Amino acid sequence: RRVLGVPRDATTAEIKKAYRSMAAEIHPDKLPPDTSDAARERATAAFVELALAHEVLTDPVRRQTYDDTGMSEEGDEAREARERREAERGPPKITETPLGVDARFRRGAFRFRYSGSGVRPVEATRVPVVVTLAELLT
Repeated sequence: RRVLGVPRDATTAEIKKAYRSMAAEIHPDKLPPDTSDAARERATAAFVELALAHEVLTDPVRRQTYDDTGMSEEGDEAREARERREAERGPPKITETPLGVDARFRRGAFRFRYSGSGVRPVEATRVPVVVTLAELLT
């Protein structure tokens, strides 16, 4: 919050506005061409810190961690434990649904709308067919 200069109870929109205005001021690409390498490195470090503050404060989970602990990232021990669990689990299985895809379909993000009278469902027609194994194999 001190990097962005926003109060503790700032909304996401306020955080985004502060980030954009500060990013426009301190972005390393905005420096004049004759700027020294040391000044460019300081500007890059300041911009990286600004971007991290924006990421943490706009992500609800990371913001809650920051509010609770005062740290933007999880501790070394927690990170190592998480990495061990992920390594033991191995790569994701092919059959697993990518995160969020299922939710997008259920909530109607890919909804089709029809104009006019609409479309009515049609009953499937089933016809029983009796065949022998010999007939199937020939």
